[in-house]
Amino acid sequence: MEKLAFMILLMIIFAIVWLGCLINCIMSEFRSGANKMMWILLLLMVAPLGTILYLIFAKDQKATYMTGIIEPRTEKRISVNDRSGPKPF
Repeated sequence: MEKLAFMILLMIIFAIVWLGCLINCIMSEFRSGANKMMWILLLLMVAPLGTILYLIFAKDQKATYMTGIIEPRTEKRISVNDRSGPKPF
């Protein structure tokens, strides 16, 4: 009975970690869309191996704003109806 309770506990812990990895993968930005799709498929098709590989290797493939790999959008959008023109000095 103790082994069964231990196995159930391990399965619950793994399910929580797997779900966290899947949510993290969906919410994160990757350097390419193909990488993101590959990780999602790997997590869904081969859950135990995919989870371990995701925890080890996915952080290197994610886009980060701090390192300048992808720069956040900073340009100001100009409206077509904006007729104020350039600002004087």
